[in-house]
Amino acid sequence: MQNVIEIKDLNIKFKNKKVFEKFNLTLKSKRFVTILGKNCSGKSSLAKAIVGLIPYNGEIIIDGVKLDDKSSEYLLKKVGVVFENPNQQFVCNTVYDELSYVLENLNYYQIDIDEKIEAVTTLLGIEELLNREIVTLSVGEQQLVALASAIIHQPSLLILDDALSMLDNYYKEIILKTIDILRKKGMTIIYLTSNSIDCIYGTDVVIINNGEIVLNKPLIKALKEEKAFITSGIEMPFIANISLKLGYYNLVDKIYLDEKGLVNAIWK
Repeated sequence: MQNVIEIKDLNIKFKNKKVFEKFNLTLKSKRFVTILGKNCSGKSSLAKAIVGLIPYNGEIIIDGVKLDDKSSEYLLKKVGVVFENPNQQFVCNTVYDELSYVLENLNYYQIDIDEKIEAVTTLLGIEELLNREIVTLSVGEQQLVALASAIIHQPSLLILDDALSMLDNYYKEIILKTIDILRKKGMTIIYLTSNSIDCIYGTDVVIINNGEIVLNKPLIKALKEEKAFITSGIEMPFIANISLKLGYYNLVDKIYLDEKGLVNAIWK
């Protein structure tokens, strides 16, 4: 499995504060990686550096191509990004115009634009929003539109920077199910968040604390590293934590990610 992203000796500094110093991270393709960290751990800075929004020193390589000051067009094709506040991403008034704008910048023909808009809105179930003005949408609907604009051109890498933090369970479930579909089709997902509960939907977990990697393992192996969560100031997902504790007393033989599975294991 090839690397979709390689970060080598990354240095990011704001005024006199060092966010990252000689930071290194390699992520495999076709994975759903949850990067966990408490506030001010460097998560958002990492996301913004990858998509070229802030200056940095070091190397960031995506799909084998080293990024530089001339990589904006390459990033548009290869990377989709959704931030916590979708309003910061929109440039058009209506949903249709917003989705069309992304593809126009990539020089798609109109017939292809319409086909891709139909496909992505059907995938997310937002066909009825196409002619709506974005300002009239709910926060959940806006985030679905932001996701649609990020994936409409089928990038190889999708970055979600706290993109689910403002959503209720209904919209969060829609997005997580969509992300799972995209990963199975070959897209790599990087989800940066402080909410450890959401990591159970991914394949891998990375924990960042004070600009350093504390943990980088596949999901189930990561959930066995309770100390890494505690020292980083992050709560473990509740059901996983309970099943881990029960495992100490040989009451269950593995980590469970859902309440129903854990209850059935205890009362079998």
